[in-house]
Amino acid sequence: MVVVRGNTSELLKEMGNSLLSEISEASGVFGYSVDESGPELKIELNPDRLDLCSIDLLVSSIQKYNGKPSQESDLKFSGKSLVRVTEEAFRLRPYVGIVVAKGPHIGRMKERLISFQEKLHDTIGKDRSRASIGIHDLGNVRIPFSVDVEDRQKTRMVSYDGMEGTIEDIFKGHEKGVEYASLVNSQNQAIVIRDADGDLMSVPPVINGIKSRISEDTDCFIIDFTGIDFISVRGTIFLISKCLQAMGYAVTIHPVAEGMKVHQLRDFHMRTVEVKKSSIFRLTGHDIPTTSVMSSLVRMGYEVSSEHGAFMVRVPGYRIDVMGEVDVIEDIVKAYGLENIEAKPISIPLFGKPDSMKDFQDTCRTVLIGLQLQEVSSFVVTAEKFYQNLNYLGGVRILNPKSMDNSIVRDRIFPNLLEFLRINKRRSLPLRIFEIGDIFIEEMQQTHLCVMVEESRGDFSAAKKVLDQYMERIVDQKPLIRSSDIEGLIPGRSGTIHVGGKEIGFIGEVHPEFLSFFELQNPVSLLEIRLDLLHEVAGA
Repeated sequence: MVVVRGNTSELLKEMGNSLLSEISEASGVFGYSVDESGPELKIELNPDRLDLCSIDLLVSSIQKYNGKPSQESDLKFSGKSLVRVTEEAFRLRPYVGIVVAKGPHIGRMKERLISFQEKLHDTIGKDRSRASIGIHDLGNVRIPFSVDVEDRQKTRMVSYDGMEGTIEDIFKGHEKGVEYASLVNSQNQAIVIRDADGDLMSVPPVINGIKSRISEDTDCFIIDFTGIDFISVRGTIFLISKCLQAMGYAVTIHPVAEGMKVHQLRDFHMRTVEVKKSSIFRLTGHDIPTTSVMSSLVRMGYEVSSEHGAFMVRVPGYRIDVMGEVDVIEDIVKAYGLENIEAKPISIPLFGKPDSMKDFQDTCRTVLIGLQLQEVSSFVVTAEKFYQNLNYLGGVRILNPKSMDNSIVRDRIFPNLLEFLRINKRRSLPLRIFEIGDIFIEEMQQTHLCVMVEESRGDFSAAKKVLDQYMERIVDQKPLIRSSDIEGLIPGRSGTIHVGGKEIGFIGEVHPEFLSFFELQNPVSLLEIRLDLLHEVAGA
């Protein structure tokens, strides 16, 4: 959940005495809860509508819903570039955007703008790793700007709050530097934004310089957007632009060569989504009149026209949550009112049926338990150390795992069962266990059955006996075993299992080196088979 806060008395003075009642009445439509107690207004909402995470944008949406005329100017797209970005900078942050906003002195709205900026950093920006926003006072700097890469050991700067030193000093000594310096993908360099006078304005995505620092007197902004993810940067551009529009600013988006090109943004803004009348009826079970559909869409901030049994809905750029027809229909229902849609019993002309593969797995469990084996369950995500003597074929590794015990997705089950035996090595023998679970081989998911037997005098024949009894009950066929060297098993005492002309798995005796790794002193035999292949044979 996201909490939006504001000083109640200041908001009432700025936006009118009816503000609280309007926010409270619209809570059921936009989906949030309001706490009006105390001097601070608190609004708690889900982060799927990031545009509502700003008080100004929320009030703007409510006013449009209530049919009040908008005082916002249209979003403009300019063909004039205000920034030059070098190839070196693009390699570190390949997406760059520039927005200019002109209007009244920001005053107390400054805190709300910065609060919204940080909410976007935390959400769509993924803590600035995907996208970051730098807000500057255009009155204190000269355009055009340059974005380049410089030596952070040599380049000096003064941070927005007065700390002076090299960029490296700022990274190590300033709280923002300590928090975000790791996002700069270079040990010796940093991206630097300078104005036409050559003065340092910003080191994205870490910290701004003092020259372009905004104040309550700022009435002309220039905002830079940088990041490594196109969709995240695009979203921040439209959300900040809409927030400034709601605050009374005229906003213009400018092009960046090889960065966020204006046509990429213009095409996304007021993009068209076709909503069919039949889809509205199918999803709601209610025939909403055409006039109600169109008025509902306008109240929710869209532009709409009706053509040949469908609605052509134009979606503003700041509505980054709208991905298709279903999202628009959801807004239609919110504005039309759930209370106006008659409840109807659900009628589905279908009958459920069991999944044959799940039924087959349950049959396998029943048979194996009847053969006096105990079922165990281990994790699909497991430790890479189990594979230090095996060739790992899974192809799925966890980036930056919290623990090395959970660093890869397994490609076979038997190492996990050997670990189970290690943990239970004080138990009395024999230990006869099995597991039915998922594995990944070259990023393809499979379901395997692994049976493992540990006995003081056990050998290959222990697993072979279980295999014969199991196959007799499952497919009523005798399995064929062909000698083959299997990783982790003793050569000459291992082989592949064939049933119905298909190779379905392997069987054998665990190699002493592998037993030693798992601290096991008794012989262990095992079999591991692909249940989907066996299921095909059983169903043939």
